[in-house]
Amino acid sequence: MHITKHVGIIGGNGWLGNAMAAAVARGLVAPEMLTLSCRSGERGKDPIAGAYWTRDNAELAARSEIIVL
Repeated sequence: MHITKHVGIIGGNGWLGNAMAAAVARGLVAPEMLTLSCRSGERGKDPIAGAYWTRDNAELAARSEIIVL
C-alpha cells in the first residue's frame, strides 16, 4: 500500500511524531509528500531526507491533505 496524498505530522520532531514520520517514509508515503512541524525548529532524532519542515502549523495544514496530531 502506498499513500499518494500529502501528509502533515504536527510535532514531527518529538519522539512519537518523528518515529511515525520515519516509519511512513520507509514505504507508505514518499518523503517528499511529508510536511513535519516543530515548535523548536530542531529536527527529530531520525532525519527524514526529502521531508519539508516548518515551525508554522497553519503552513503544515495548507500543504497537507491528511494531518496527524
